[in-house]
Amino acid sequence: MSITKTSLMIVLIAILADEIQSRPEVDWFDSVTTRLFRSGEVHTALIIHQRSTDYSDAVKNELFGKIMGTMPSVIVEVDGGVINLKEQDFGVVSVKSTSLLFIFYADYSGDNVQIYETMHAMKNLTDFSVNYILIVLRTSSNLTRSVETILQYAWDLSMSKILIVEIRRLNSKKRNEITADNAKSLGYGKLKCYRVNGKVNEASSVKLIMHQFNFFSKQFFHEEFHDGVKLFPNFAKNMHGYVMKSIPNHNSRLRYGQHKNEYQMFPLLFLRTELYKDMSRVLNFTTKELLLPSKWNRNSVDALIDFDNKVGKIDIMGPYSAASLPSTKMKIFFLEEMEDRDLVMVMPTTYTINQNLINNAVASTVISFVIFALIWLVAIILKFDNKTWSALAIFSTLLSITVPNQPLKTNQRILFFTVVMVAFMFSNDIYGFLTNLGIDLFVENEYETFEQIDNLCSTPMVNKYNFYPAFKTADGAKFNLKNKSVNESIVSCLKQAEQYRHVCCLMDRGIFEVLTFWYGRTIARYQLKIAKPVFAVQTECMWFRHNIPGTNEMIEVINRLRQAGFLRSRYSDPDSHSRLRALLQRTDAMDKRRTEESRFQLLRELIFLCALGYFFAVGVFIGELLVHRFGNSAKRKMKLDLPSVPDRKIERREW
Repeated sequence: MSITKTSLMIVLIAILADEIQSRPEVDWFDSVTTRLFRSGEVHTALIIHQRSTDYSDAVKNELFGKIMGTMPSVIVEVDGGVINLKEQDFGVVSVKSTSLLFIFYADYSGDNVQIYETMHAMKNLTDFSVNYILIVLRTSSNLTRSVETILQYAWDLSMSKILIVEIRRLNSKKRNEITADNAKSLGYGKLKCYRVNGKVNEASSVKLIMHQFNFFSKQFFHEEFHDGVKLFPNFAKNMHGYVMKSIPNHNSRLRYGQHKNEYQMFPLLFLRTELYKDMSRVLNFTTKELLLPSKWNRNSVDALIDFDNKVGKIDIMGPYSAASLPSTKMKIFFLEEMEDRDLVMVMPTTYTINQNLINNAVASTVISFVIFALIWLVAIILKFDNKTWSALAIFSTLLSITVPNQPLKTNQRILFFTVVMVAFMFSNDIYGFLTNLGIDLFVENEYETFEQIDNLCSTPMVNKYNFYPAFKTADGAKFNLKNKSVNESIVSCLKQAEQYRHVCCLMDRGIFEVLTFWYGRTIARYQLKIAKPVFAVQTECMWFRHNIPGTNEMIEVINRLRQAGFLRSRYSDPDSHSRLRALLQRTDAMDKRRTEESRFQLLRELIFLCALGYFFAVGVFIGELLVHRFGNSAKRKMKLDLPSVPDRKIERREW
C-alpha cells in the first residue's frame, strides 16, 4: 500500500474509478463543503481510493482537485484486499480527531462487500459520532433497496453522520422508463450533462440522488439533488425516544472507584439526575439505568469496565474523575471535560502577630518607666506630699488607675494633670498588647506552602478515597503530612478542626463549600480556612461511548448549561448528600422548637436582670435613707450642751 500526503488535515475517499466527464457529477460537492464549513466542524480531508491503471478519469481527477483546493487533504491508494488504515501514519488523524470527512467513490452494481470492508476500516480509525462519511456510488439502474441496506449497516456500526450520493447514468431509453414508484420516492428531473467542450450531452444525462437515513425515526430519504437540498441534516436534535444506557446517579457503590491492580483510589462525583433530564428533554432521548449485579459491585473502575465490555455497553456515565485512569481504561470512551476539582487542606483560622503592636507596647512601657522615674525624682526634690506623690500613686496614675488622693496646690495639680494625659497616651498601647498579645484580629494567616501546613497541622485527616491522588507524589513536607494523616470522614474532621487547633482536613474545595453551607448550624465557616497549596487536581469528565449518536449535541447542551451558570447547581456531594437531606429533615422541627425556646429563655433572662437591677436600686436607695436618718440622729446626740453666758458690757480700759 502506498500513501501520498498532500496536507495535514483529512477527508476519506475510496474510489473505484470509471470515466465520468459530466460537470454535474463534480459540482454537487460545492453544496457539501458549504454545509460542513457553515457548521465549522470539518477541516480535513482523507482521500482513499483503489489503485487504478486508468489515469484518464477526468471526473475523478477533477473531483480530487476540487477537494484538495477546498480543504487540506491526504490521499491514500490501496491495492485491494483487507484495508487496515490504523497501520498508516496520517499525522493528526487519531481516534480523538473531530474534524474529518470520509468519502467513498465506487462503481456500484449492488455488491456491498467492499463498501462494508471500507466502513470497518474507517470505524477503527476514528469516532463517527463527530465525524462525517460521504459515499459516492456510480450506478446505471435503480438500486435504492441495496443503498438502504448500506445506510442501515452504517448505523449498525454507529456511523450516524452519513450521506450516500448516487450518480445514476441514464441513456435515452432508460430515461423514458421511470416507474411510478421511482417517481414517487425519488422525484424526477432531467439534468443536462456537459462534455469537456461545453456541449450538451443529451445521450448521457444523469440523476444525482441523495440518500440519507434517520435511524431515530426509522425513515429513509431519497431526494434528487437540487439547490437548497439538506445535506447531513442533524437528526440527533430529535432522537424520537432513542434509548441511552447509563449508570444511575444514586448508585452509592460506584460513587468512588479503585483500580484493583494498582490500588489507586479517586472520587467519582456524580451529577444530579437533572443534567440527564436536561439533555434528554432537549434531544428527546430516553435514559435506561443499568443496575449492576452483585458480582460487579466491587467499588472499582475495573469492575465497571468489565461490566461494560461483557454486559452493559454503557453509553453515558459521569461525571467521573479521570485523573488516575490509564489510557487503556478510557480508550472506549470519549471524555468531555466538565470541571477541575482541587484537593486542598482546610485549616483552622489563625491570625497574624502584628509586630507593630508589640513594638508600640514595648516603647510605651519604656517611656512610662522613664516618666515614672522623672516624676518621682521631682516629687522628692520639691518635697511634695508623700501620700499624693508616693511611688505607688505615681505608678497607678501612669497606668490610668484610680488614686485615692489628689493634690490641692496649683503647681502640683498641673503636674498631676500632665501625668494623667501622658497615661492616656501610653497606657492604651500597653493594655492593647496585654489584651490580644500582639495578635491582629483583622488579618488572617495565609498558608502558602506545604511547609507552613506541616508546621501547624499535627493531625491531618483525609478521606480514604482522597489519600492516593493527594499523596502519590509526596516528598518533603508533603511526605510528612502523609505519614501523620489519619483516616476520618469529612464532616467529623471539620467539626474537630473547629474545636482543636492542630487538626486539619484534606478534602475537595467544592465539597467544603457545600458542607459549610448545609452544616452552617454546627460548623462555623469563619473558623476554618482553605490553604493555598493544591495537593491534586481531579478533572471531572462526562463519559460518552465512542460512536454513540448525539455526542456533539449533548456536549452543546452541557456547554449551554455551563455558560448559563446552571451546571454547578447540578452537582451534589456523594459523601454527604443523603445525610444532609436526612439531617435537614430531622432538624427542621428541632430548629423551630429551639427558636421558640430560645425566645422565651431570652425573655426570662431579661426579666430576671431587670428585676435584679430594680431590687438592688431599691435596696441602695433604702440604705441611703437609713444611713442619712441614723447619721443625723447620732450627730444630734453628740452635740455638746454649753452653759449660757449673760450679756455684759465690756468696758475699755486704758493703760
